[in-house]
Order: sequence, then C-alpha cells, then structure tokens
Amino acid sequence: MVETLLTPNECHQQSPLLFWTIIAVGSRKYSENPTLIILLGPKVSKLAKLALFAQEPVLLTIQAFLLLCSWPMPFEALSNDITPVLAGAVLQLATTIGLHVSGVGQEFARTKVNQDLTYRMARGRLWAACVVVSQSRVITVNGTPPLVIPDTYGDDSQELSTFMTPSFQFQKKVSEYLSMTILYIQNHALYRPADELDLALSPIIHSATDRLVQLESDAPERIDRFHAMSARLHLLSFHLFKHRSAIEDSTLLVMYELACRTIELAMELDSELSMAEYGPMYITKFLHSAVITILRVGRAAVAQQLDLERGQRNYFAVINYHKRHAVRPDDAFARFSIILTQLWTSRKVFQYSNGLVDSLRVRSKARLGMSMVYDCFWWWRQEFGGQSNVYGDHHGDENSNHILDDFAPSLDSDQLDLVDLNLTPIPDLQWPVFDKFFTENWPSLDLDMSI
Repeated sequence: MVETLLTPNECHQQSPLLFWTIIAVGSRKYSENPTLIILLGPKVSKLAKLALFAQEPVLLTIQAFLLLCSWPMPFEALSNDITPVLAGAVLQLATTIGLHVSGVGQEFARTKVNQDLTYRMARGRLWAACVVVSQSRVITVNGTPPLVIPDTYGDDSQELSTFMTPSFQFQKKVSEYLSMTILYIQNHALYRPADELDLALSPIIHSATDRLVQLESDAPERIDRFHAMSARLHLLSFHLFKHRSAIEDSTLLVMYELACRTIELAMELDSELSMAEYGPMYITKFLHSAVITILRVGRAAVAQQLDLERGQRNYFAVINYHKRHAVRPDDAFARFSIILTQLWTSRKVFQYSNGLVDSLRVRSKARLGMSMVYDCFWWWRQEFGGQSNVYGDHHGDENSNHILDDFAPSLDSDQLDLVDLNLTPIPDLQWPVFDKFFTENWPSLDLDMSI
C-alpha cells in the first residue's frame, strides 16, 4: 500500500504522520514492548486530525490514512472509531489531486508535473487502494452509503495490468460492484411499501449475487474469494428486510451455508497468515455479517434443516478470532468477544412482547447491509446494557418461529476459549460496546518526534 521508498529519516521529515503511522501499525502486536501502541495511538490520531487540513504532502497523507483505515489505533467503542471519517477523507483528498484520472495529475497541479511512468503507475495503484479500502472495507461495513466515484481507469484495460496485480484488480472490481449494487438497492427498492418490497428487491439481489458467484470462480487468490463471498453475503442480508412470508427457506439455507464457508475460509487463511493478530480490521468486520447470519438463521424455524454443530463451531471460531485480534484487553474487539458470547447464550434475544421469537426480523433499514448486525447489538443493549427498546413494543411476526423453550445453547470449552461471562454489565452504553473505557486515563504523551 505504501509506495514510498524513502529512508526512515526522509519519511519523518516529509510526513511525520506517515512515519509514526508505520511505527504504530508495526507495534500493534509488538510483544517486546506492548505499551508502545498505547503510547503511540493517541499521538497518531492527533497527527491524522491535523493532516486533514494540511496542503502537503497529500500523497503521503493518503497513504497514512489508508494504513489507519486498515489497522486503526485501538479504540474502546465504535463511536470512537475514526476510520469512517478517514475513509471519506481519503476519497476527497484523492479526487482533489486527481488520482481518479489516469495520468500524473497535471490538470490538478499548479506547476509542471514530471511525466515519469513510475510516478504515473504509483498514482494508479494508490487510487485503487483508495477505492478498495475506503469503499468496501470501511464505508460499506460501517453500514453507510458507499461513495462511488467514477474513474478513467476502466475494469479490464491494459493500463490496469501494468501497475496492479490480478488480485488487486479483482478486489477493486468486487468493491465497485458491491458499492454500486448497494446504492441501486437503496435508490430503487429499499424504501418501497411493504407489499412492493419483495417484488422490487429480490430481482436485484438475485442478479447481483449471481454475478458475484461468477466473479468468485475467477478469484486469483483465496483472499479474493473471501472478499467475493463476503460481498455476496452482504447483499443476501437485504432479504431480511422483507416480511418473513416473502423469504424463501432456500434463501436462508444459502445464507447459512455461505456464512459457514466464509468463516471457514477465513480461519484457513488465519492458520497460515495469522490474520487475527496481523490482518486488517475489515476482515473482522466482514466476519460480523457471517457470525450474525449464523445466529439469526440458526434460531429460525429452518433450524432443523441446518448443520447447527457446524454453525456453532464457526461462531465460536469468530469469538476467539476477536480475542486474538484485540490489541488491548479493553478495546472494542475484546468486548465484541464478550458480546457475541452473551448473544449466543441469551434466551431473550429476538423475543418480542407477544412471546414469539422472530430472529429474522430486522427492525431498522438505516444501516443498509449491516442493519442485521447493528440490530443484534441493540438486542444486546436491551438485555445486558440496561437500555430500553428504542424501536417500541412491537409484536413478533406470527409467521416466525414460536418460543424456543427447548433451545439451550451450549458453550463447549474445547472449542471456545471462553471469556468471563460473570462480568457486570456496564450501563450508559454507546453502541455497540462502551462509550468511554479507560482511554481517558491513558498516559499523557510528550513523545520526542525526532529520530
């Protein structure tokens, strides 16, 4: 991602933000000094805020922001996560200097720009990184509308192949296709009346997911397959906005199977690449959709048609993945492992006031394809965070599952490196974890920024 060949001293001189971002990202799992990331995190975040309004060096600033979007500084709640802001800033900064236009950006410069081919290729690679990281890996998994910016590079042009690997080209294609499909769903189907929603929504989902199946078969690498599968599952989740009677059982079975396959592929990659420890954050965010799909579909009436043991095994794998991905014992991903555990063992989640358990109903569409995830954490807040039901006391769908009195989820200690379930829930929550947690007591930073 980082194109600079500068020496450390040169990098620090030209962009202290990029220099300290590289150091901080490298220190996330630095066992010889685990306090380093705690010291550097706030300083890097402060430098990032200052860089938003700096005129130069924009190219180095964009690279630093992309690194921070992929490996952010530790945060204790998603309300403190600055990656969505950085992702939007990346696209704005990139278009301001003309990265979306093939070439060297002469039309966006005040002086003559060197026409060097290496510089031209570096700009193209950086733009592709902006698209992939900002659109699908941050904005989409945040549940906000993607920012789709047309560029002049095309999909399969010879120019792309000169500076992008087949894997990166593939991920750019999947990212752009997912983003455009989400916007099309939002504009043409999502807010139709309930009796028209299925007719408007289903053809779009079917067409888009069929295309992603084709793309998946052409994936150059297994990590590319993971991205295509995650994109497909993201689009399939829009089915849960429909009335239960309009959701075919076959669709739910496909979602469950795809969620399991996505997690299993991620765990294979993790065993080879230690992705939980060193992989980017958005891998973990993609897994949220998969694990919540298993939770929801596994508690629906189709449960008897599912391989529930397989689903449980994958659900537990994601819990343990979160624990290993966490940088601090109190950061958001460590807390996610607790939340996912409590959701799994809960007997009240998805249970409405009329006694029905409706795990397939998503109470809000505001978070687009991530709504089923956000809605789950609102269920968690109601039961474990002392929060009231913000959606009102509506009844469950009469076509949904009945009370599952015999449902007793188990926790197999051989599969799950279990967190402490006897923790006292902390009130006054900020979705989905905690509003403020320890960071106000972090050490003051007077770091010597010289080398």
